[in-house]
Amino acid sequence: GRTQRDEQVGFADGRTSQDLGGKLGSQNSASDGNGGSVGVGAAFALNLSETVSEATVEAGTLTATGLTLRSSAEMDASATADGSATGTGSGTQVGVAIALNFATLSNTASIAAGATVDLTGSVGLTIEALRVGGNDSDFTASAISGASGGATGIAGSFALQIVDADTRAAIEGGADAGGGDAAVTAQASANDTVSAK
Repeated sequence: GRTQRDEQVGFADGRTSQDLGGKLGSQNSASDGNGGSVGVGAAFALNLSETVSEATVEAGTLTATGLTLRSSAEMDASATADGSATGTGSGTQVGVAIALNFATLSNTASIAAGATVDLTGSVGLTIEALRVGGNDSDFTASAISGASGGATGIAGSFALQIVDADTRAAIEGGADAGGGDAAVTAQASANDTVSAK
């Protein structure tokens, strides 16, 4: 089964992937050929994150007086790009921002199809796929661009977010709860935000 340490490591991996999301920003200027300057502000943010938490009896026969399978996961993943160009005079200002956020969250507690659990006591069987501390997962892709201060301003923003989140608690194989009860619970809640302006 999945230990609390494994759950924490899985959670930390998701956070680390988030922190390593690539972020690049720049602002340059040049002549527009008509005596004015061209200012360019550009920003690109890419985030790839994955969190996997699992508590599973995968195969064979497990005999015990009672059994609890509990997996917990929560994930925050974001990509934010802010590209703005500012200048003065008769020049042209161009601002571009692109934010891409790709996140995968898998939280599973189960008795797999090839496994059998045989309980002999009165403790019962508990299978839970839960949120960490009851917290929501948060996914955000935000792109902001602007162009100001010149005679002409051009700005464009693009934000894309793809989230694959799966939370599952299941008995797919065989299970005998003995003299106790069998309880299967799955909890999931997420906030998704995509903004380009």
